[in-house]
Amino acid sequence: THGNALQHNATQRNILQHTACEQVALLLSALCINFGHDGKNNEYHERTMSERALRHNSNSIQQNVAASGILTDMHSNESINIFAHLEKDEYLGIRKMMVNLILGSDPRNFFGVIHDFKGALSSSGATVNSRHLEPCLFMQVMLNAADLSNAVKDFPCAQKWAKNHQQELFLQGDHETKLGLTTSPMCDRLRDRSHFASSQEEHLRCVVLPVFDLLGLALPTVAAECVPAIKGNQTLWKREIALSLTSATAY
Repeated sequence: THGNALQHNATQRNILQHTACEQVALLLSALCINFGHDGKNNEYHERTMSERALRHNSNSIQQNVAASGILTDMHSNESINIFAHLEKDEYLGIRKMMVNLILGSDPRNFFGVIHDFKGALSSSGATVNSRHLEPCLFMQVMLNAADLSNAVKDFPCAQKWAKNHQQELFLQGDHETKLGLTTSPMCDRLRDRSHFASSQEEHLRCVVLPVFDLLGLALPTVAAECVPAIKGNQTLWKREIALSLTSATAY
């Protein structure tokens, strides 16, 4: 499948030139990126001054929950502490990378990471094999791309994931309404349901495709497999928009 292209590239050490510790940190960060997530975004917790927001000072709230939660659980439970056999320096290095990677997945940090990656690629034509491309920066882009990779899957699967995410947003909107708050963008069942297809096409055009286009400059497999899949899904979302407009007109 197209979605496996990222995983395929991520395992090719001769391409990524990553140390074993860096590979472990990237893999574990991908597995743990949504650990402890409660289905609400950072803005919700900040607006409601939730316990999570207070504990993490409204700073990358859900990402801090994930990073601190999984690392604390492993540290306190020997049965799941996969770091127990490592030297202290190795453990601290992996831990630091995991924290940086997971916090870097905060949407507020997303465009800064992509901007830095674009700059690294454009300066003297850097590629993944080049010493000019910072490994941690590349791993952050890979993790963000993996977090967006539902859009790369075959359309029926991508559409199902998108609808599930929409329901999660609507549940957040329900909570906001009960609290007397204005609903966050795309969280209002009545207001935003009819904009579903157009919001998905816009998400692919403005967020997903630019990331994978950049990543494709460094990883040919991404350019060959993922980018065409995204463009194909973008076309299908445009078809859904046209169908919804036709139905609305007929009604």
